[in-house]
Amino acid sequence: MKIEWRSKYQIGIEAIDNQHKYFLELISRINEQLYLSPDAETIKRFMNELIKYAEFHFCSEENIMYFEKYPGLKIHHNLHSEILTQLHERMIFSDIALDLESMKLLVQFLIDWFSKHTIEEDKAFADFLKNKEV
Repeated sequence: MKIEWRSKYQIGIEAIDNQHKYFLELISRINEQLYLSPDAETIKRFMNELIKYAEFHFCSEENIMYFEKYPGLKIHHNLHSEILTQLHERMIFSDIALDLESMKLLVQFLIDWFSKHTIEEDKAFADFLKNKEV
């Protein structure tokens, strides 16, 4: 099952939207791999890529917020830190007990988190920028 980009994820900041598209593509690759061939080592490699990309993306996004003097930066940074901690913990857990069902739950967790975070938190930053320009 391919996870598709939807217009509701678009926040209107090209650099962030492009990174979000790739982030979603990584989640989609993990999901597809689960159905094609749920090989633990392959899934783990994709998860490592996703975590490293998330670290890059969060730093990039926070830098944009910093330079735009976004007052919600600290809270946003804390949200990013929380998800990275959760992903690292889930990776440690997956080393112990990687099974198809737990990995499917992880993918659903990632999709839910991505959707909620993008639609609520990232759009709040985009709205801040739009109001700043007025």
